[in-house]
Amino acid sequence: MPSWSRRRWSIVPAVCAAELVHSWSTLVREGGMSHVSSLAEEVGWSRRHLTQQFRAEFGLTSKVAGRVLRFERARDLVSRRHGQRLADVAAGCGYADQAHMSREWQALAGTTPGAWRTDEQFPILQDSPAPGGARLSA
Repeated sequence: MPSWSRRRWSIVPAVCAAELVHSWSTLVREGGMSHVSSLAEEVGWSRRHLTQQFRAEFGLTSKVAGRVLRFERARDLVSRRHGQRLADVAAGCGYADQAHMSREWQALAGTTPGAWRTDEQFPILQDSPAPGGARLSA
């Protein structure tokens, strides 16, 4: 995970239960690949209690946070390592297979990893800022 993403995700509220700080930090450190049951066991809470407390504190469940973290990690790998096979990215990011990763990308980004990669390699010029910060338009 890129350092900017780690910094953004590592921010936790100043007043937060130690169990939630630990769960959040573990999710970030492991790129979203932690299982909710493992997190709950580590902090001594039930899975249901952790899910409820996590949602109350952060606005999303630990499972959803993990899903977004995995997506961000995969997005970084797809964007930066153009030669890496999508199946390898999927395996390295905790997806069951490439099809699972593609379904997640479609749900979260509205596109597939292959289309994302193409857009990253060949950006549309009208979407690029012109010199001086103005946007080019047709």
